[in-house]
Amino acid sequence: MGLSYYRDKLHSAVTAMAQCSGGFSERLLVAWHSGISTMNWDDFESCLMPDDYPVFQRLKQLFTFDLPKKVEKSRPDFLLRAALDSEEVSEAALAKFVNFESVIKAMHGNAARKYIQSIVEMYSVVVSSVDYQTAFPLPSSEGSVDE
Repeated sequence: MGLSYYRDKLHSAVTAMAQCSGGFSERLLVAWHSGISTMNWDDFESCLMPDDYPVFQRLKQLFTFDLPKKVEKSRPDFLLRAALDSEEVSEAALAKFVNFESVIKAMHGNAARKYIQSIVEMYSVVVSSVDYQTAFPLPSSEGSVDE
C-alpha cells in the first residue's frame, strides 16, 4: 500500500477526533476505531521518507509498545478487583474487559493527549510527504505515493 493509503487512514482518524465532542480519551478512542487499530506499521514505515522517521517512531512506540504495556499492566488490577469481589475470571472475560479500548477509555487527559498529538503530527508529516512525492516522483516504485 502506498503512502496515500496511510494519509487517508490518518485523515479519517484526525477528522473523527475533530468531530468528537468528548475529552481526550474519547477522541483517542474514535481515532482508534477510525483506522489506527489496523495500521500495518512495517508497511507504513516502508512508505515513508527518511525525514519522517522520527515522528513515525514516536507514533509507533506509543501504539505498539506503550499501549500494549498499559493493557498488560491493567490485567493484574482487574484480576485483583475480581478476587476481592470473590469472582472467578475466565480468559475470555479478561480479554473482554482488559483490552486496548478499556485502557484508552480509562486514560487521563494528559496521557491521551500525547497519543492525539502524535497522530496529528504524523498526519501533517504524511500529507507533506505525499505532496512532495507527487511533485517529485521517485524513479523507483519503492516508497512511492501509490503502489
